Amino acid sequence: MTQKSCNIENKVEVSSANVMVTNYCNQNCSFCFANDLMKDKTIGSEMSLKDYKSVINKIKENDENTRIIKLFGGEPTLHSQFDKIVQYALRFFPQVHIYTNGIFSEKADKHLQNYFKTKTPRISFCFNITTPGFQNNEKIRKLVSGRIMKYKKVTSVTLSITIDPDFNIENFVKKINKNIFDKKTLIRIGASNPIAKRKNHYSTNQFSKMGATVVTLVKKLHAINHDLGFFLDCGFVRCMFNKKQEKFLINTGLRPAKGCYYGNIDYLANMEAIPCYSLSTMYKLSLKRQNIHDVIIKFALKEYLYGKKYMLDQCKRCKYFGYEKGQCSGPCLALLVNNRPKIQ
Repeated sequence: MTQKSCNIENKVEVSSANVMVTNYCNQNCSFCFANDLMKDKTIGSEMSLKDYKSVINKIKENDENTRIIKLFGGEPTLHSQFDKIVQYALRFFPQVHIYTNGIFSEKADKHLQNYFKTKTPRISFCFNITTPGFQNNEKIRKLVSGRIMKYKKVTSVTLSITIDPDFNIENFVKKINKNIFDKKTLIRIGASNPIAKRKNHYSTNQFSKMGATVVTLVKKLHAINHDLGFFLDCGFVRCMFNKKQEKFLINTGLRPAKGCYYGNIDYLANMEAIPCYSLSTMYKLSLKRQNIHDVIIKFALKEYLYGKKYMLDQCKRCKYFGYEKGQCSGPCLALLVNNRPKIQ
């Protein structure tokens, strides 16, 4: 094992766990990172309550750093025993964070309301507001916007916007209810990352266009409310932005892009683990006979090795390249894998 690998192993800390409780959705987003998994019929439509409890127990027993259980899908609120899913996680962990498109039943909404009768809510949300329904269906947009504003009164709510170089910002801003962007709002800007061994949503020669799209989006939303908070999810790299753009983003409170994260772990509905959705086609590990801490380390080291194999030459020469705090670890690994013929 290299010294760099040892450093990665010593630095891996995971403060949250991503659990894919459903493998189906009521939307069909072109950018969805779970699309490939939802086509996999071997996974099943949802995680059984028994398997879910087993995963939660393993996380509790083997990963002392985890504080938050993040519920993913598909659409997690569609799980047939969604309330029990939430209840069981809250037995052992301080916080449950739900990633949702907001299109869930009145029954699920009513169950969720029960968790906000205390002064310290333990449930938070991330609402995807770039689904086809939200962008193109006025009735759905009104429903989801209403839920966003309702839950923001009682807990933490993040709004998720996923972009590619051709994202129509003008159309997006024109349609949305401006009331969902108050001073408490935190915006997650995600890149439309690819799935390894599939096609990319954008290429390396479109990096500057991605950067310009981010800057324009932030400016448009700041015009609605200057107190909005922003953060960039994985996949964005420093070279997407010129110095002027980077300075502007830093002045809005955005930290510099740091590239592809390593050390993550996602738990699938069939009790397999993956390092991230984009690399789900590259490697998986079963949780049935694996120690979770060992799985996390194996994934972090595997991603490091993939990085060494596929990383762009210009990344290796970049003064910001690296895995330490404040550095950039390079583009989404799935994008690099898909570009392999072009970089050999």
